[in-house]
Amino acid sequence: MNDILFLKSYSVSSQSLQTGLNLEHKVTPSIAIRIKAEIYMLNAIIAKQP
Repeated sequence: MNDILFLKSYSVSSQSLQTGLNLEHKVTPSIAIRIKAEIYMLNAIIAKQP
């Protein structure tokens, strides 16, 4: 699921600015960024546990 979301996010971010971005195209990268941040935070917490 995450891989599909990240691929779609990359696809949207690669689009030309001339075509414009609608709301759907803004939400996808936003969700992908949030998931990446959550994964990073979880890994940081796990790494600090004794």
